[in-house]
Amino acid sequence: MQELLGETFELAFEEHDSPLGLPSGEDYWELFSNSYGPTKTAVEALEPDRREEFHRAWVEFGEARREGDGMVHHREYLLTLGTRR
Repeated sequence: MQELLGETFELAFEEHDSPLGLPSGEDYWELFSNSYGPTKTAVEALEPDRREEFHRAWVEFGEARREGDGMVHHREYLLTLGTRR
Protein backbone atom coordinates (compact mmCIF):
# COMPACT_ATOMS: atom_id res chain seq x y z
CA MET A 1 0.00 0.00 0.00
CA GLN A 2 2.83 2.34 0.85
CA GLU A 3 4.42 1.76 -2.59
CA LEU A 4 1.12 2.25 -4.42
CA LEU A 5 -0.31 5.22 -2.50
CA GLY A 6 2.38 6.55 -0.20
CA GLU A 7 3.35 9.52 -2.36
CA THR A 8 -0.25 10.72 -2.68
CA PHE A 9 -1.68 9.76 0.71
CA GLU A 10 -0.63 9.88 4.33
CA LEU A 11 -1.36 6.27 5.34
CA ALA A 12 -2.23 4.74 8.68
CA PHE A 13 -2.85 1.07 9.38
CA GLU A 14 -5.03 -0.54 12.05
CA GLU A 15 -5.24 -4.23 12.93
CA HIS A 16 -8.74 -5.50 13.73
CA ASP A 17 -10.62 -8.73 14.39
CA SER A 18 -13.99 -9.76 12.98
CA PRO A 19 -15.01 -12.70 15.20
CA LEU A 20 -17.58 -15.14 13.88
CA GLY A 21 -19.30 -17.04 16.68
CA LEU A 22 -21.42 -20.14 16.13
CA PRO A 23 -22.71 -22.92 18.39
CA SER A 24 -20.53 -25.66 16.87
CA GLY A 25 -18.14 -26.72 14.15
CA GLU A 26 -21.08 -28.41 12.40
CA ASP A 27 -23.00 -25.11 12.36
CA TYR A 28 -19.89 -23.47 10.94
CA TRP A 29 -19.84 -26.10 8.16
CA GLU A 30 -23.54 -25.66 7.40
CA LEU A 31 -23.21 -21.89 7.11
CA PHE A 32 -20.22 -21.90 4.78
CA SER A 33 -20.97 -25.01 2.70
CA ASN A 34 -24.51 -23.81 1.95
CA SER A 35 -24.26 -20.05 1.67
CA TYR A 36 -20.70 -18.81 1.14
CA GLY A 37 -20.05 -18.92 -2.60
CA PRO A 38 -16.40 -20.03 -2.76
CA THR A 39 -16.86 -22.77 -0.14
CA LYS A 40 -20.17 -23.92 -1.62
CA THR A 41 -18.59 -24.17 -5.09
CA ALA A 42 -15.61 -26.11 -3.73
CA VAL A 43 -17.89 -28.55 -1.87
CA GLU A 44 -20.06 -29.12 -4.94
CA ALA A 45 -16.98 -29.83 -7.09
CA LEU A 46 -15.65 -32.59 -4.81
CA GLU A 47 -16.30 -36.30 -5.18
CA PRO A 48 -18.39 -37.69 -2.28
CA ASP A 49 -15.41 -39.23 -0.43
CA ARG A 50 -13.38 -36.04 -0.67
CA ARG A 51 -16.45 -33.98 0.29
CA GLU A 52 -16.85 -35.97 3.52
CA GLU A 53 -13.12 -35.61 4.26
CA PHE A 54 -13.41 -31.84 3.74
CA HIS A 55 -16.53 -31.77 5.93
CA ARG A 56 -14.76 -33.55 8.81
CA ALA A 57 -11.70 -31.29 8.55
CA TRP A 58 -13.89 -28.17 8.51
CA VAL A 59 -15.83 -29.25 11.60
CA GLU A 60 -12.58 -30.13 13.42
CA PHE A 61 -11.19 -26.69 12.53
CA GLY A 62 -14.28 -25.08 14.06
CA GLU A 63 -14.29 -27.24 17.17
CA ALA A 64 -10.61 -26.41 17.77
CA ARG A 65 -11.75 -22.80 18.18
CA ARG A 66 -14.20 -23.49 20.99
CA GLU A 67 -14.68 -20.62 23.44
CA GLY A 68 -17.26 -21.09 26.15
CA ASP A 69 -20.54 -22.46 24.79
CA GLY A 70 -19.61 -22.21 21.12
CA MET A 71 -16.82 -21.73 18.65
CA VAL A 72 -15.30 -18.48 17.50
CA HIS A 73 -13.34 -18.01 14.30
CA HIS A 74 -11.23 -14.87 14.70
CA ARG A 75 -10.80 -13.30 11.28
CA GLU A 76 -8.05 -10.72 11.42
CA TYR A 77 -7.86 -7.88 8.93
CA LEU A 78 -5.80 -4.77 8.30
CA LEU A 79 -7.66 -1.49 7.81
CA THR A 80 -5.83 1.08 5.71
CA LEU A 81 -6.74 4.74 6.24
CA GLY A 82 -5.52 7.40 3.84
CA THR A 83 -5.59 11.16 3.83
CA ARG A 84 -4.71 12.89 0.58
CA ARG A 85 -1.50 14.92 0.93
